[in-house]
This record gives sequence, C-alpha cells and structure tokens, in this order.
Amino acid sequence: GKLIDKFGPKLILEFGFLVSIAGSLFLIFVTTNYSNFLTVCIALIFMGLGIGFTMGTPMNYMMLANTKEKEANSALATLSLIRSIGTAVAPAIMAGFLAAAGANLQTSLMQQFPNTVSLPDLPYEQEINSEMAELKADPQVGSMFNNVSIPNFSSMKEMKLSFDSNSSYQMPDDLLTQLQESDVTTIVGTSKELADVMFDQMTPSVIKQIQDGLQQGIDGLSMGIMGMQHNPMANQATLVTMENLKTHLETLNQDIPNAFLQAKNQYMKEIDARGNSIESVYQNVLNEGFINIYRTTAICAAIAMALLALLYREKKKDTNGKE
Repeated sequence: GKLIDKFGPKLILEFGFLVSIAGSLFLIFVTTNYSNFLTVCIALIFMGLGIGFTMGTPMNYMMLANTKEKEANSALATLSLIRSIGTAVAPAIMAGFLAAAGANLQTSLMQQFPNTVSLPDLPYEQEINSEMAELKADPQVGSMFNNVSIPNFSSMKEMKLSFDSNSSYQMPDDLLTQLQESDVTTIVGTSKELADVMFDQMTPSVIKQIQDGLQQGIDGLSMGIMGMQHNPMANQATLVTMENLKTHLETLNQDIPNAFLQAKNQYMKEIDARGNSIESVYQNVLNEGFINIYRTTAICAAIAMALLALLYREKKKDTNGKE
C-alpha cells in the first residue's frame, strides 16, 4: 500500500509486468539451458516479484482509480471473476503445451536406443558350417544337401530394430503414459521397461523364423540319415558326420531363445550406458513445452504493459479535454 501511495498503481504494475517479462526470458534462455539450483532460484525470484507487483492490491487500486465510486464493488467483483478464470484456464494451457511437447517424446527417445541387437556366439557354429561344407562336397550325398537350407549364421548375429514411423511396433498406451509422466530421475528405468516390452513383442517372430529354418535342416538330415541307415553301401564316415550335424543343429535350435535372452540383457546394458544421453534428450523435449509456457507469459505481460500505457494516455487526454 505504501509503495502504491508513493509511486502510483501504474508504475507498480508496469514494474511487475517488466519483471515478469525478464523472468520469462531468463527461464527461456538461461534456466532451460543451464538447469541448476542457482538459475532456478533466480528465475523464481523474478517470477515471484512479477506476480507480487501485479496481482492483488495493485490491480485493485487500478480498478478503483478508473471507475466511478458507485461502480467500485462491481469493478472489484469483475476483477475477481477474471482472476478466477485465469487461475482455472492457465493450468490447462500449461498442460496443453507440455502434452504437445510430450507427443514427440516417444520418437525422440527411441532414436537414442541402440538400433541393433547383437547375438552372442552360437553353439557349434563353426562345426555346423564345416560339417555342412563337408557333406555338400561328398559325391555320394552332396546333391541331396544342395537342397537343404541352413540359416545364414552371419545374418543371425545382428537384428536390426526399426523405430521410425514405418515400424510395426506400437507402444502400449499404459507404457506411453508412464513414459510421458516420467522425470529425469526415472526416464532411464522407464526406457528399459519400454525395451523389455519391445523385445517381448518383436523377437518371437524372429526366433520362430530362425528355428523354422533350423528345423527344416534337421528334418532334411533326419530323412537323409534314415536313407543312409538302410543302405548297406553307405559311407559310415558320412553317416557319422550327418548324425553329428543333426545333433549340433538340434542343440543350436534349442539354444536360440537363450541367445536372444543374452542379447536382451546386453541391450539393457547399452541403454544404461546411454543414460546421460537419454536424460538429456528427455529434458530437452520437455523444455520445449516449458519454453512455450514462458514465451506465452512474456507475451501476455508485454500486451498488458501496452494496454496499461494506452489506458493512461486516454485518461490524460480526457482530462486535458475537460480542462
């Protein structure tokens, strides 16, 4: 009250709006880029001063100074109504900006995920390759094994993961909500949960494809072994090689799920290694929403300052006209 009596409500309000603009600009250009205790405190001081010098008493003085005495109660009631509307609408606007920024969160985060899953060394890999080459070179059974298809082990070493708009992967709604509600301290853990669900959805079809290919080779070998066993002229060394190859393929076929489990664990370790990058991207995406909030605050404060100046100019003109 003493400040208003000394400087007038106009100067107090203009100072409050100016401080609010300064605080908003500080938040946009400093706090969002260098988030620490000091920058947050400075920003809060600016915004607190801005709100303190514009809300409450200064506005009441302004309304009373620009309305007739008999309309004072209505003016104050209208101001209270507008203030209540602003209090109700502002959080919704803020949530809208954050939701708009969060819409890009999934894509931005998943771009930080490793896009390759590396499988560990597969059991009997070298033995299977050498035994298969030996059988194909055997003049007695080579023609039969030319039609036996064994998966390419080199292509099984890595599995590419696609996270772009053309990917078939769809994030569950509950996990998407959890992702959007995370903070910097929990985003890496949430990302690992996302990776876990992703593996459960994407790898079964790949495992089935590999195992189906191996099973075709096993079935072909089984038929060949049966034929060799009923052929008294069959080369026993070749038969032993075929039986060994079948055993190795069966062992490999059973170990494929375990290989993918090991690959999944390694993938989780890679996400942990990229934790700082994931946290940085998460913070930057959310900062886009906060920056829009601060920008809107600065614009509204600037408009208020302009309207305040116009109001007083008009009043001065009217006063001069009467005089």
